[in-house]
This record gives sequence, C-alpha cells and structure tokens, in this order.
Amino acid sequence: MNTAVIERLEFAPPPQGGFGRAFGLALAAHLLLILALTWGLRWKNEPHDLAVQAELWSPSVQQASPKAAPRPPAAAVEHQPPPAPQPPPKPAPKPEPVVKPPPSQADAQAQRDADIALARKKQEEARKVEAAREQQKRDREAAEQERRELAQKKAADEKKRKEDEQRKLAEKKKAEEAEERRQAAAEAKKKAEAQKRAEAEAERKAEAAAQAQAKAKAAAQAKAADDARHKANVARSLAMAGGADSEGGSAAGKGKGGGKAGGQDERDAGPSGNYAGRIRAVVRPKIVFTDDVPGNPVAEVEVRTDELGLIISRRITRSSGVKSWDEAVLRALDRTERLPSDNGRYWNPLQIVFKLRD
Repeated sequence: MNTAVIERLEFAPPPQGGFGRAFGLALAAHLLLILALTWGLRWKNEPHDLAVQAELWSPSVQQASPKAAPRPPAAAVEHQPPPAPQPPPKPAPKPEPVVKPPPSQADAQAQRDADIALARKKQEEARKVEAAREQQKRDREAAEQERRELAQKKAADEKKRKEDEQRKLAEKKKAEEAEERRQAAAEAKKKAEAQKRAEAEAERKAEAAAQAQAKAKAAAQAKAADDARHKANVARSLAMAGGADSEGGSAAGKGKGGGKAGGQDERDAGPSGNYAGRIRAVVRPKIVFTDDVPGNPVAEVEVRTDELGLIISRRITRSSGVKSWDEAVLRALDRTERLPSDNGRYWNPLQIVFKLRD
C-alpha cells in the first residue's frame, strides 16, 4: 500500500496555488486598468492653443500695402469648464469559491488506479523511448561497423588490385625479356644456319669444282690413254697387215668382215644374229649413267676393230638426244677395249644400238 501511494505521489500532478494570491493579483490588475482609462479621458479634454508667426521676404523693393483697417474685436470665447471625471466603476463582486465535496472512497481508489495506470503508461513509454534509443545506438554501431568493414574491404581490394597490377607488370616484363631472349637466340640460330649453309655451299662448290677438275683431268687422261691405245692398236694392226702381205696371204676378206681364213669370207654375208646382243652384254655393265631422264633414249654407235677385236675407233652415228647418255656409251666402249669375236671373225665397221632401258 505504501509503495502504491509513493508511486502515485511521484507521478501525480503538482498541487495548485492558493486562492488568495490569485484574487489579489486580479484586483491589482483591475485597478491599474481603471487608472489608465481615467488619465486617458482627461488628456483628451485639455484645450490646445497654438500661436504661429511668419515673416515674408522679397528680393525686390515693393511698395507697402495700405494699412488694413482694424478688425473688430473678436467676441470673447466662452470657456466651458471641463467635464467632471466619471467615477470609477465599481469592482465586480468576488466570485464565491466553489467548494468541492470531498471525494468518496471509490473515487479515490479510481483516481489512484488512474494514476497508477498513467505512471505505468509513462514507464512503458519511457521504456520504449529507452529501447528505441538503444536500438538507434545499436543501428548506429552496426552502420559504423559496416562502414569500417566496407572501408577495410575496399582497402584490401585496392591493395589486391595494386598487387595484381604489379604481378602482371612483372609477368609482362618477364615475358618480354623471354621473348627478346628467344628472338636473339632465333636470330643467332638463323645466322649460324645461314653461315653453316654458306659454308656447306662453299664446300659443295669447292668439292664440285674439285670433282669437275678431277673429272676433267680424268677425262683428259682417259682421252690421252685412248689416243695412245688407239695409236698402238693402229700401229699393231699395220704391223700385222704388213706381215701378212709379206707372206703372200690374202688381205681382209671381202665384204664387211675381216677374217683369218680367206675362203670362208665369201660364205658369210654378215654377222650372226646374236652377235650384237653378245657385244651389248659385254659393254652394258661398263656403262655408268645416273641421270634421271624421261623416255628411253637410244644411241647408235659405229665401232671399228682390228683383227684381234681391239677397238680402234668409235663414234656416234645417231645421237639419242641425251648427250650424257651418248658420252656414257662411248666411255663404256673405251673401258671394254676389245669386243668378242663372231665365230672367230670381227666385222668392220660394226653398228651397235644401245638403249637406256632394254
């Protein structure tokens, strides 16, 4: 009970002031108002006599106007006495104070309940205000925390971006350096290969020149040997022919064949059917030809031999159209030196056909 009374007294409205003090203030205000009205009416009723004098001046001299006739005396103004001041109004009678009857016990309990409810409502509103204040504080703290986290994240992202840029620049620089090294190595390799090719080309040309020189030298030597062999064969043939004439024997047989027994020359009209094939079988392995030429070139050669089958001369009677093939056939005949006999005979001149592809 005491707690309820204390709470009611704590949250009760302040008590009203005394009635006498209010009445005194109201009476003083009315008196001041009456005095002000009285003074105002008196101020309005006082006469105001005003006298004005004026002087007129002119720059030019003028004749004075005739003197005016004197005016008749003005009638005396009858001054009326000011009205008597109005008596101040009587003050209004004081209202009788209303005496409230003392509240009943039920009304007092209801008043206390209302006061308690009001106090609780105020407490609830104060609690809500405090809760709202705390919520605003928490919201501000959360916003501040979020702002700090956002600033930290932004700083971290900026740092990561700068690190990525630096890393990319370093990688780019490293790649450019690697590309420069690769290009330098490729250029050096290219120069080395070019130098190597130049050296190989020079070596090939030198070797070709040496081979050509050796070939020319060998050809000259072979030609000299052929000439010497040809001269020797001719000399030997002439010597043998001279010996036969001195013994009274017949010369070379009639016709195209030159044989040892003169009686059989008349029975043979020409070489046997397989004689040319046997000659080609002897000469063919000695042909050295490595060129790749189209078709099947054919060279026809005229060969002359002595009585022993030694080749005295050879010449191309119909070229194959491929000079290298003609020369290869002639060189093969030179290497052969001696042809096989046709049943003991050698035919002069003898036409032999050589084909590249039999």
